[in-house]
Amino acid sequence: MLFNSYAFIFLFLVPLLAVARYINAKYLFGYIILASVIFYAQWDLLHLSLLSTSIVANYFFSKRLSSKYKKPILALAVTLNLMPLIFFKYSFFLSLSTHTYTLPLAISFYTFQQIAFLVDVYKEKIKDTTLREYLFFVLFFPHLIAGPILHYNELMPQAKKIFLSLESVLAGTVIFSIGLAKKVLLADSLSPIANQGFALVQNATLNSLDAWMALFAYSFEIYFDFSAYSDMAVGLALMFGILLPINFNSPYKAANLIDFWRRWHITLSNFLKDHIYIPLGGNKCSKQRQLINLFITMLIGGIWHGSGWGFVLWGALHGLLLGLLHLKTAFLPKMPTLFKPLSIFVTFISVTLLWVFFRSPSFDMALKYYEILFDFSSFSFTTVQFLLQKGIYHNFFVDTKLFILTLSLMVVWLLPFNSNYFYDKKPTKATLFIAALLLMTSLKTLASTPSNSFLYFNF
Repeated sequence: MLFNSYAFIFLFLVPLLAVARYINAKYLFGYIILASVIFYAQWDLLHLSLLSTSIVANYFFSKRLSSKYKKPILALAVTLNLMPLIFFKYSFFLSLSTHTYTLPLAISFYTFQQIAFLVDVYKEKIKDTTLREYLFFVLFFPHLIAGPILHYNELMPQAKKIFLSLESVLAGTVIFSIGLAKKVLLADSLSPIANQGFALVQNATLNSLDAWMALFAYSFEIYFDFSAYSDMAVGLALMFGILLPINFNSPYKAANLIDFWRRWHITLSNFLKDHIYIPLGGNKCSKQRQLINLFITMLIGGIWHGSGWGFVLWGALHGLLLGLLHLKTAFLPKMPTLFKPLSIFVTFISVTLLWVFFRSPSFDMALKYYEILFDFSSFSFTTVQFLLQKGIYHNFFVDTKLFILTLSLMVVWLLPFNSNYFYDKKPTKATLFIAALLLMTSLKTLASTPSNSFLYFNF
């Protein structure tokens, strides 16, 4: 069940909340575990068996990390966690198999989350975990499929006090409705524009103007798609009195790439920093070694997102550009910075251009797309004149590409705050009215269009 579907909202969520309202508080913990199992089971029972095996194995290893052999046990546990991920996600790319396999839902997220748990147990940050608590930690349905990637001590102190109140349900509904609107009204409207552009490049019928529009559409699509899931996950958890960590914080308002990665997929960035960058030496070594550590971390981050040279290059280029920024800060600290709006624009364009490697199905197609992007023959006076002759009404309300792109731009940069503003605030009447309006509009749209999967489900 997709969060953005009638089945999830009316056949799962509403009954779940209705029953939870009358369940004794001491049984609510187990009730949520059972609901989470049902939520995951309806996707694929075979994948549920893999998840169950992973949970049992990791819980077994966690209980052995207090012995004098805890270091080799941790190394073995991490290796065994990564093996299924490598097999399903990378075996074809690494030429380990001649077949591609269906990626088990959420395997990247629950693998990283359980590795983080084992490391925390190894460091003695976690003690005396019961199987029941561990099941809740891994299976809690709002974050199970696409994050945020949690540490045990972020979730479980709250989960042990789980409760359901009218105030928490209303607050969660506000955040959920904002996320649903981002997905249904914005991301799903941008998707056809991006898909058409990247499809046309294959038969060389795409011109430069349409290529730029398709690329901006994809840039905004992945922004709103991931922001939507993050909001919906937070909203669902908040309904049960649990506040998940912020995972998305207006990254397109970042003034440089360093700031961007502090705002985009925050929990993944923190995981990579804690479990790859710092163990490699972090910034407690020579500047040259720091840059190598940063490059390796970003390279692994790119590979985590998918198998293919495009993901490898996407991660490597981000690592290279981040390294250049760190060098500039270290050796040219007094170098004047760009006017902030210009810095934000340059960062946005840089990130957007790199999305080509992320979105293209092959490295060759990515290069072809770049070639079309920078063939500016489409930006001739004749083309501009043709668009102007069509008029504003046609350009914005008949052929709606410009309208949805302009609307996306306004939401990203002109709104004074993002949905994180509502995370820990009691909803007002005005907030509830806006949320109800967004919810009804989204549900009406869903009634006539199929639910589209979230992009991060593929990673």
